[in-house]
Amino acid sequence: MTATIRDATAKDLPLLADLNDEIQRQHASAYPDDFLYPADKGKVERFFAALLRNKDNRIVLAELDGAAAGYLWYEAQHRPANALKPRLARLLVHHLFVRPEFRRRGVAAVLMAEVQSAALDGGFQEIALDTWASNERAQAFFAAHGFEVYRLALRKPAGGS
Repeated sequence: MTATIRDATAKDLPLLADLNDEIQRQHASAYPDDFLYPADKGKVERFFAALLRNKDNRIVLAELDGAAAGYLWYEAQHRPANALKPRLARLLVHHLFVRPEFRRRGVAAVLMAEVQSAALDGGFQEIALDTWASNERAQAFFAAHGFEVYRLALRKPAGGS
């Protein structure tokens, strides 16, 4: 059975908060200085509510076997041309999450196909995303879907050498 995709609505705010809790926990475990856990569910719902009201953001839910299997949040970004860079219209994927029990069943691929379709239909030049350096599984998935490293972000503590 193939996952079905639908746009998230305000009725889905508790569900989005629950789905996000799973990914938030994983991120906080790996990067405790970068992620709050547990996150305040009300604040998370308000965060997603604001995204749903913003025309540049879209959140889609994937359903499989009658259950919410995952979600994808992406944002339309438009950069006008300037003296140093050409115009750029892209979709930036902020979140892609599939519940563990639905992984390896094509859910993430269906979600990525949705953003690919939106990019083509909307005349966007590219789809961009980032992933944590330690998330090798995600890196392999994105590489298999045609994504290439184009920029590396580096950091160090202010007091570090």
